[in-house]
Amino acid sequence: GNGETGHPDDEQNSKFALILAFCEALCAGAASPVPEDFEVALWIDFACINQDTDPREDLSHLHEIIAGCDIIFTPVVDPGYTRWSYPPQVFSWLRDYQSPPFLDYLQRGWCRVEMMTASVFAIEDPRRARLFRGAMQNALSAGRRPHAIFGTKELQELRSMVFLPPLLNSIFEEFAPEHGSFTVAEDKETVLEMSNRARQMMTELKVGFQDGFPYTGGP
Repeated sequence: GNGETGHPDDEQNSKFALILAFCEALCAGAASPVPEDFEVALWIDFACINQDTDPREDLSHLHEIIAGCDIIFTPVVDPGYTRWSYPPQVFSWLRDYQSPPFLDYLQRGWCRVEMMTASVFAIEDPRRARLFRGAMQNALSAGRRPHAIFGTKELQELRSMVFLPPLLNSIFEEFAPEHGSFTVAEDKETVLEMSNRARQMMTELKVGFQDGFPYTGGP
């Protein structure tokens, strides 16, 4: 961003270029997550939240805003994208996407709130899943919105958008929003309340077998 000016984009409008490229890729054709004839509406926090007042009140309602979204997108402006590579095998993009700006994003408490909200809070209209394809349809059918990242590396190397794993169960605890970093220390209390609310809504993952499994033979 532009630092002292408070604007999140740079003078080259790098984030804006990534947003446009992502939207184009989102609706690119028969294999894209969104059909070509869709109109895409964007909610951008910098443009939609009053930056001249205390934003905590608006941000505390972030779950209500994201409830109406089909997908969460994070642009990753990375001038040093040639200094790191995709791993030969991806186990989790939250650990394997080694872009320094993205790693910084992961450490921020409010950014983790975005990830948490996308994964946990109910879909406003689950029937919308049928309108989409691939990862978007799968995520919405499972009751959560997908979270995609698209950065300078993807743009310059002609790569596809990256879909992150949902912030659920052990991944939620690893990246718990209240344990992230905050510019304003008082924000941590607001975020902790939101995290606790999310934990109550989360379905606990149970490890083991249901009755009848594993199969041991017989009728």
